[in-house]
Amino acid sequence: MKKKRIVGIDLFCGIGGLTNGLVKSGIEILAGFDIDETCRKSFEQKLNNSPKFIKKDIRELEKNDLLSFFLQNTYKIIAGCAPCQPYSSHQKLKSFSERMKHDSYGLIEQYLRIVNLIKPEFVIMENVSNLKNDPFFKDNFLNYFMENNYHFDYKDVNIADYGAPQRRKRLLFIAVSKDIPNAENIMIPKKINAKSKNVFDVIGHLPIISDGSSDIKDPLHTSAKLSELNKKRIIASKEGGTWKDWPESLLLDCYKKPSGATYTSVYGRIKRTDVAPTLTTQFTRYGTGRYGHYEQNRALSLREGALLQTFPENYFFDLSLGMTSVARQIGNAVPPILAEKIGNIIFNKMLGETTHD
Repeated sequence: MKKKRIVGIDLFCGIGGLTNGLVKSGIEILAGFDIDETCRKSFEQKLNNSPKFIKKDIRELEKNDLLSFFLQNTYKIIAGCAPCQPYSSHQKLKSFSERMKHDSYGLIEQYLRIVNLIKPEFVIMENVSNLKNDPFFKDNFLNYFMENNYHFDYKDVNIADYGAPQRRKRLLFIAVSKDIPNAENIMIPKKINAKSKNVFDVIGHLPIISDGSSDIKDPLHTSAKLSELNKKRIIASKEGGTWKDWPESLLLDCYKKPSGATYTSVYGRIKRTDVAPTLTTQFTRYGTGRYGHYEQNRALSLREGALLQTFPENYFFDLSLGMTSVARQIGNAVPPILAEKIGNIIFNKMLGETTHD
C-alpha cells in the first residue's frame, strides 16, 4: 500500500533553508510565505518545480489563502521559523516589555493562529533557544498542543551535533497529531550520529582570494574590503586566535582596559580543524566575530558562509542585492542540514520510512 505524502507550507520562509532541507528528507513544500520580496529569487531557485514564493504578511493570511497548498489524501505540515530578534541573546532587549515592543514580537502567536486554522498532522518550528523562556510560548503555545490532540517535543540542540560544520544552538519543536500511528514516539534527539565536517572540509577547496575581491568563476566567493589597520590586525592574528594575538599598537582602546578581557570572540580567525562559530548576519565583517579566514588575510566570503550554513554549492543567491543583504539572508537562514534531519525524524519515527541521509 502506498504511503501518504507529507505536503505543506513554510511560514517566514526567507531564502528557503528550511524548505530545502525538508524537501531533501522527502517532505513536499508547495509554498513559502514571507514579507521580504528580496528572498523570492533564492527561494524559487529559478526552477520550474520549485515551491512558490508568496509575498504576504502572515498576519493577513486567512484559511482560503492556504487551502490550495494542502492536497487531498496527504498529511498536512506547517513548518516555519518566525523572526527571532525579540528572543535572541544578541539583542539588547533587557525586559519582557521591551521585547513586546519589537516589530517582530507576536509572530509566534500568528504562527499558532495559522496552525489552528489548518490543523495539520505535523508542525515543525525552529527558533532561538531563548524562545522557550517566553511567557506566550510556555503558557499558551505549548498548552495549545496539549489541548488539541497532539504529541510534541521541544529541545535545544547544537547543529554541530546534527552534522553541520558550525556551532549554533537552536530550539526545535515538533508536534504530531495523535491520529498518526506512533505519534507518541516523537522525540527530538539531542545528537544524531552524524560526524560533523570541519571548516577545512567544507571551504578548503575554494580558490584563494584577497580582501575586496571575487573569484572570477564564482561571484559569490567574494570578500569585503579591509581597512589598512584591519589588514595589519588580521596579519597579526593566529588561526583560532583573537585580538589578544596583536601587538599593543594595534589594540582598540577598549581592549586595553580590564573590561576588554570580556571581548573574547571578535577580531578572530576561524580554525580549520574545528567547526565554525555561530554565523550571524555579519559574518563577512572581520570585526564582528571570529570570522577571519584561517589562512588568508580577509574575512569569510559569502560562498564560505553559505557552505558553512550547509547550503548546496549550486544554490542561487541574488548578488544584485549587495553583499550586506545576501549575508543577512544567509545568516538568518535555517541551515538546510538541520531541516533535513528534522524531516528524517518524522519519516523514520512516525511513518516508518527509511532514512534519506
